[in-house]
Amino acid sequence: MAIATAPASALPITYIFTGVFDDGQTADGTLSLNVYGFNSVPSTITTTTGDLTGYTYVLSIDPININNPNDTVVDFSRSVPNYYQGFLHLVFDHSLTDETANNLIANQSFECDGYDDGQGNCTGNVRYFTAGSATPAPEPATLALFGAGIAGMAMRRRKRA
Repeated sequence: MAIATAPASALPITYIFTGVFDDGQTADGTLSLNVYGFNSVPSTITTTTGDLTGYTYVLSIDPININNPNDTVVDFSRSVPNYYQGFLHLVFDHSLTDETANNLIANQSFECDGYDDGQGNCTGNVRYFTAGSATPAPEPATLALFGAGIAGMAMRRRKRA
């Protein structure tokens, strides 16, 4: 008798994000999705100062948007100096809901110090990403299991000696 099982959900999940801008500066942080595939805490990405002033985008302070769980676009908006004046527009090569590494589409991902014109375009200065990725962060249970395995191997080796 076969028992049918549903695949385990990959959500919630946290990604480690890293990226490089065309001015040589960087962006890094975390991007988390809840069980429904929408952004959740902790989601924080920090950009360094270069052609544009660096900024730390934080979910609990700044508006962050994923339009639907299967979307490949994530938008972070600034709350300082004015709400929505400046934003980070990230376009990935596939949905973040599948728990796999995800590359940034460089020529479509950017940081803007102006406003969104309603079409996803920047009304101010822009710096584009030249590279970037979002990699799933290891789950605490996975890390604990890995640590227990290493400890067991060390104890076995010690016992043999």
